[in-house]
Amino acid sequence: MILLNKVNDFLKNYANNDDVKIPNEDYMWNKILIKKEQIKTNKVKSTYFRKPNLMISMIVLTIFITATPVLAKYSSEIIDWLRITNRSGIVTSLENGFGQPINIVTNNRLGALEIQNIVTDHNGTNILFSLSIDNLETNNIVEFDRAIIEIDDKKKIDAEVVTSLKDKSNKLIGYIHTEEQIPANSKVAVKLGGIKELQLKEKEIREFEQLPFKLGNIPVEQNGISNIEIISSEYIGNQYQIDYRINFDESNKVEHARLKFRLDGELVTSFATGFKRPQVNVSHQRETLNIVEDKVYELVASLQYYHMVEYHPDLWSFSFDYDRDLAKRASYVIDVNKNVNFGREQYQFEKLVITPSKIKLHYEKKMIEQGNVQVINYNNIILQIGEQKLEGYNTIDGYFSFETNDIFKNIENEKMSLLLMDARVTYRGSQHDKVMLTNISNVPQTIKTKVHDYLVDITYYKKDHNLIFISQSKDKQFGGVAQSVIYQENIRIFSKSRSNEGLNKKINKQIEVFPNIDDTDVTVNLFFYSVYEEGQKAIVLN
Repeated sequence: MILLNKVNDFLKNYANNDDVKIPNEDYMWNKILIKKEQIKTNKVKSTYFRKPNLMISMIVLTIFITATPVLAKYSSEIIDWLRITNRSGIVTSLENGFGQPINIVTNNRLGALEIQNIVTDHNGTNILFSLSIDNLETNNIVEFDRAIIEIDDKKKIDAEVVTSLKDKSNKLIGYIHTEEQIPANSKVAVKLGGIKELQLKEKEIREFEQLPFKLGNIPVEQNGISNIEIISSEYIGNQYQIDYRINFDESNKVEHARLKFRLDGELVTSFATGFKRPQVNVSHQRETLNIVEDKVYELVASLQYYHMVEYHPDLWSFSFDYDRDLAKRASYVIDVNKNVNFGREQYQFEKLVITPSKIKLHYEKKMIEQGNVQVINYNNIILQIGEQKLEGYNTIDGYFSFETNDIFKNIENEKMSLLLMDARVTYRGSQHDKVMLTNISNVPQTIKTKVHDYLVDITYYKKDHNLIFISQSKDKQFGGVAQSVIYQENIRIFSKSRSNEGLNKKINKQIEVFPNIDDTDVTVNLFFYSVYEEGQKAIVLN
């Protein structure tokens, strides 16, 4: 299970470093690509349910199954899609009679919206629907910008919408989701609409024929994109790295834009980093490509983006009485009250909530002093209840999430444990974790050093007024140097760019670029580094 690793943000805040990166741009691009892929195959996990990183919380609910659950009517195509997108918990609720059938059809000029079922419990609410839209282009991406749930004419909730466009049809299937529960015996009113049709556009950038050192502005003047500003473009180590800004007009209808590169007609895989937007209509990004230097000059660059070709402000409105409370009787809430340290992060586990639709382990987190161990992230997270084991992930919302595959019952006396495995441990380097670089020149030199008993190769050379510092170990248990620093007259100089940015991809190679280093002899301190450690940490929850 791959987890969203937040080590980079922690390191930067801790070291009071230069720029803070916010990867929303790459997140949005991934989200769009997933939706685009769903148009083709309808077999890709939804971005909303990607497995993130370590976070802990607990609540357990009591499950009581009626002797003969009433099965709600539901669409098999939605059920199949929910399984594909890793929402088996919703399926579990429906198949065990915990959903309430709604079966409402409402129309407007765009088409017919059919509301099929609602599944609500302590872990949130999901309203399943299908939508047939007349004259919908099946090559477009479709998104909603409004979903409002109102309860008893009092409480309004802004919800999110997860959808998939059925292949070769004008039919959308999906669900409206909120983390909040709708109480039994409530009158529910829903407004859904604001449909955006997004179309993939691409513009070849011929100015990139002078790669990799062409800087300055490249005019685009297309669909509200003014120009691309190339900030830096250089080949470092065995990677081509380009920093750029995309400038938009005030009236642009572009949802996202990003540079793509092809070699001999094939798309080259690149790692993207999104930065905090310097202005509202400016997107600052970096692309890193693993490519042989001679091939850089053969790259063909293009600008890819999604342009909103149609916007339909129309709303579908419907209401219903939610009068079931089955899921509550089929849920457990267990207080946990346990503190566990993961380096300088202390997780205060509070409660474990088990419902038919999902299991959440809730926590609060605070920073503590804990030696040179900074952060511990786990790639495998398992919740064990009795003999059953459920794979899960850490969210950014303060809980671990686990999908249910069956209804739990009579579990009050079952042992419940959180099992954490495959750890990546980030250490702060000591005064001994440093390397002396001598006779720095334009010619690369390689030396060896030991970090945490692992042999690490250090390659360094000068390019213009930049010091290129490359660290890598042949031992895959070494997670890599996350960040280095140079001290000059008590001033800390951090690298202006790092190739790996602390992300967990089992890549232990790091390329750092230090600006304005003219000395021929320099000491580089290894400020943070990571190590992969085996073993299992078991936390008993009850």
